[in-house]
Amino acid sequence: MKIRSLLIIITTAIVIVSMVTVTLVAVFTIKKQGEDDIQKYQADELAKVRHNLKNLAYMAYGILEKNDAIAHDKKFLEESYGVRLKDAISIVEPILRMYSKMAKEGKISLDQAKKEAFSTISGIRYDNGTGYFWINDTTLPYPRMIMHPTLPALDGTVLDDPKFNCALGIKKNLFQAFAEVTKAKGEGFIDYFWPKPTNDGLSAQVPKLSYVKLFTEWDIIIGTGIYIDDALVDAKEKSKGDISKIRYDDGTGYFWINDTALPYPSMIMHPTMPELDGKILDDPKFNNALSIRKNLFQAMAEACKNDEGEGFVDYVWPKPTKEGMSDPVPKLSFVKVFKPWGWIIGTGVYIDNIVKETSMKALLINNQISKVIEKFLLISVIVLIAGIVTVILFAKSLTVPISRLADSIGKIKSEGIYSGESPVAGTVETRELGEIFNSMLSDLRASDATNKALIEELAEHNRTLEQRVAERTSELQASLTEVNAANNKILNGIRYAKMIQGSLLPDSDTVMAHLPNSLFIWMPKDIVGGDIYFAEILEHSYIVAIVDCTGHGVPGAFMTMIASSSLKKIINEDRCHDPAEILKRLNRAVKSLLLTNSEHDLFDVGMDAAVCIVKPREKELEFSGARLPLYCISNGYVEVLKGDRQSIGYKASSSDLNFTNIKVAMSDDMSFYLSTDGYVDQTGGKNGFSFGNRRFRALLNEIGKRPFHQQREMLLNAFNEHIGDNERLDDVTVIGFSI
Repeated sequence: MKIRSLLIIITTAIVIVSMVTVTLVAVFTIKKQGEDDIQKYQADELAKVRHNLKNLAYMAYGILEKNDAIAHDKKFLEESYGVRLKDAISIVEPILRMYSKMAKEGKISLDQAKKEAFSTISGIRYDNGTGYFWINDTTLPYPRMIMHPTLPALDGTVLDDPKFNCALGIKKNLFQAFAEVTKAKGEGFIDYFWPKPTNDGLSAQVPKLSYVKLFTEWDIIIGTGIYIDDALVDAKEKSKGDISKIRYDDGTGYFWINDTALPYPSMIMHPTMPELDGKILDDPKFNNALSIRKNLFQAMAEACKNDEGEGFVDYVWPKPTKEGMSDPVPKLSFVKVFKPWGWIIGTGVYIDNIVKETSMKALLINNQISKVIEKFLLISVIVLIAGIVTVILFAKSLTVPISRLADSIGKIKSEGIYSGESPVAGTVETRELGEIFNSMLSDLRASDATNKALIEELAEHNRTLEQRVAERTSELQASLTEVNAANNKILNGIRYAKMIQGSLLPDSDTVMAHLPNSLFIWMPKDIVGGDIYFAEILEHSYIVAIVDCTGHGVPGAFMTMIASSSLKKIINEDRCHDPAEILKRLNRAVKSLLLTNSEHDLFDVGMDAAVCIVKPREKELEFSGARLPLYCISNGYVEVLKGDRQSIGYKASSSDLNFTNIKVAMSDDMSFYLSTDGYVDQTGGKNGFSFGNRRFRALLNEIGKRPFHQQREMLLNAFNEHIGDNERLDDVTVIGFSI
């Protein structure tokens, strides 16, 4: 092929490839940017919709929580049902007084008086026959049944059966609670759970409230009770009424409630379609969810089957317009299950405006791409024509001198470098090319002999070098094998140390059995760490503790072994259950074991710690801390109980250090937290600041009302979000609990 033809082909190919490449890059860039914009728009708008729906649903969910709490509030139940129970006791109490008087006057014997009085009372009924009276004695720890009209098999038996452990929300023995409240006040109310008689037998356990009163003349307790599940029924009806009235978005937004039954739930309350209330939602018109024609309410029930009990469901549904209902359009709903009642509360909004806006953006992008392609095609044709004309004009002045130069070079190639010279002619470039070639040819001739000797010398040097490289490679491989073996041995030892350290922690099943409302986070910085937590279940109380030892990794792990073994000895063998005294003895034990009082000690090490003893029966907590605080949350307020400003085990820590006990009166709505400084001291975020005590207290206040398994996830998520790509600085341990 001639050089002119070749230049034309090359020029054409370059222009075409360049313009196609530029066009494709421009189209791809525009399309990618547009798709990113569309995805961001969709994500942002859907995030706003999801956030608003979730907030609205949580508002309605709060109504259910509030009404359920009121229905189970002991004070409310006593006020609502207590008068009826007291009136009932006032009916039978005169019977006891009458027979007691007859016995005192000698008209009948005391045994005969009791027998006749108890027999009379056993036959008395109220509330359509469901209300009755029983009598037991005041013996502790477990009373004896004297008379029970519906369970005569109990008469004369000691009431210590575990099935009676159903009172006060803490599984306390029911009759023991009766005896304790009457000994203290002469009378009182006790709430508990008990099976309710129905036409089909006994129902599942439902709330019940009893009123008991001490008849001092005979030292007996007379009592009666009433099932209070009607309060829950009222709470549910009130909740349905309250929620059915809520509207938002100019009255178009509302809430509905259905149950969790599968495969098809039933509607409990729908404010705009009351004809659905009580019906099973299996109509084929509801098969419009998740783009797979799944039953809408079935999908909502399945969306709530997660730890949070909530989720989003997308579907299509007709939209109200001025002309009536439109064709089905996209809609998004948020649903959340209220587990105590088995209700799913939901609300939704139409998102067709987002779909329309997305389609418009896509159309604009396609139009923009079409215009770009048209412009680049026009430019390509113009550039291609100009390039071909230029090549034709240039090729003629170039081809003749190059042909002559090529012939000369061909001769030198076939006959050798000593066969002649290259001609110097033609354009400036070809003349320079000929001169350069002749100069190179001269240099080649001068160095030809030298090159042969150098080649031989280089070959010998190369053989020697290859031998040395092989020897050195073998030595390095042997060293690397030894290093890997040593490293694996060290890592195996540390992993075994982690297993040992993990065995020092409390058994999670035992702890959760006695402390169901609790959370434990233990995250060593390395494979093993210098933090440890401790829990010990006593007869009527439990002890929780947290320890932050000097350092982390293997040195810290050794310190945790000292701390754990010392705490077990102090609490279990020495039977010391006073938090301040536990810290004092732990200080002495650590200093003794580490010889920090000796003149031969080499290191100054120790630990910070906090100890709590919780007494659920007395509703009291006692706390003592060595540079570690206790966080108490109640009614949206976080109180920080600071420990003593002195550590354990260091040279500066005297063996006679005394620590301070702080007592806290506990209530059911309070939560308590212990934490080492690894959480609050961790740096992160955009500016690399530490998490901080203030932010930690705010986080605890935010999550304090949630179930503890959710609190644990939120604590971990907040920590991981803060640390980002930063390095972990320390071990992290957090404990939370409530009664």
